[in-house]
Amino acid sequence: MDKVIGNSIFMTRALELARSSLGKVSPNPSVGAVLVKDGRIVGEGVTQPPGGPHAEVMAINSAGDLAAGATLYVSLEPCAHYGKTPPCMEALIAAGIHSAFVATIDPDPRTNGKGIEFLKSEGIDVKIGDGSEEAEEIIESFTKFTMTQQPFFSAKFAMSLDGKIATRTGSSKWITSEESRKRSHVIRSQSDVIMIGVGTAIADNPLLTARTSKNLDSKQPLRLIVDTFGRLPTNSRMLKQAGRTIVASSEINSSTKRSLQNQGADVFEFPRVNEGVDLYAVANFLAAEGFTSVLAEGGSSLLGSLFNCKMVDKVYAFIAPLVIGGSGAKSPVGGLGPKDLSEATTMTKLKYETIGNDFLVTGYIKK
Repeated sequence: MDKVIGNSIFMTRALELARSSLGKVSPNPSVGAVLVKDGRIVGEGVTQPPGGPHAEVMAINSAGDLAAGATLYVSLEPCAHYGKTPPCMEALIAAGIHSAFVATIDPDPRTNGKGIEFLKSEGIDVKIGDGSEEAEEIIESFTKFTMTQQPFFSAKFAMSLDGKIATRTGSSKWITSEESRKRSHVIRSQSDVIMIGVGTAIADNPLLTARTSKNLDSKQPLRLIVDTFGRLPTNSRMLKQAGRTIVASSEINSSTKRSLQNQGADVFEFPRVNEGVDLYAVANFLAAEGFTSVLAEGGSSLLGSLFNCKMVDKVYAFIAPLVIGGSGAKSPVGGLGPKDLSEATTMTKLKYETIGNDFLVTGYIKK
C-alpha cells in the first residue's frame, strides 16, 4: 500500500471533524471526511449517531454533484461491511471520487484493508498514513472495544507537585487552574462515561457534566457512581442534570434503591469483590450497553482499584505548582499498590503540555 508521511491541511480538517464527534457516536468510531476539488473543500462530513450516515456519506451529500472527480481525505478507512448502513466504499464509487487519502486502517476485521482494496480495484488511487498518529488516537477506544469487547479506561486526576489531591482536611477546590478545568470538561465531552466513587460524590457533590461551549445543549456522558452500599444522597446535584446517572452497587437496601430511582437514577447491582463492587462486571455491563470509553475521575480508592485490576489504559495527570504536604493528605491513586518498585505501573508515549500555570502529562499504560 502507498504510504504518505505528515498531515496535509485537508487531512488536518478531517481529523478535526473526527474529534468533534468523540463521545457522541459509540459504539461506532468517530470519523471525519473532506472532499476536495480544484484545491478547495467542496464537502465535509462527520459520523452521525448509530443508525445515521457515516462521515463519507455526509461529505458526499454536502458536496452534491461536485463529489464527482473529487479527492477524499478521511480519518479512517471507509467501511466494507453492511451494518445499520451500507458500506461507505460503495457510496464513494457511486459518487465518482477520483482519489483518496486515508489516515489509518480500520481495525474492525469486517473491513481491515478490504475497503482500500475495493477502492483500488475500482481504479481509485489510494494513499495511506496522512495523519495516522492522531487518527489512531481518535479511534483508540473503538480499537480496544473491537479487539477485546471491553471499554477503554482513562484515569484523570489533578494533583500538587508533591502528589496530593487535597489537604489533610479534604480541601481540594481548586488545585489546578481554570484553564485546566476547562480542558477537563473537553476530555469529559469526548468520553462515553464519567466514572467516580461514591466518596467523591458525597464530598464534592459534583454536577458531573461536560460543560463546554459545544456541549451545553448536546448529549452528556453517562454518569456512573460506584457505590457499594448505596450511600449516594438522593439530593445529589448530578441527579438533577440532563443525561443518565447509573449507580453501580453490591449491597443496597430496597428502600434506598427506590429512593434513588425516584430521583431518576438507574440502580444496578453487581457482585461484590473484597470491599467493593466487581469492576470487571461493571466493565462487561458497559460494553454490553455499547459504551466504548470510560473516564475515571476518582477518588483515590476507585483509581487504586482500577490500577490494581490493571484496567487503566491511559492517564491524564494535571499537575499544579503547589506543595500541599501532610502525611494524611491523599494521593490520586490509593489501594494496595505494588510491594516492589519493579511492579509499579509503567507509562509510555508520554506527552507534556503547559496549560495556564499547570502541566498536563498524558500517557498510556504499558501492558
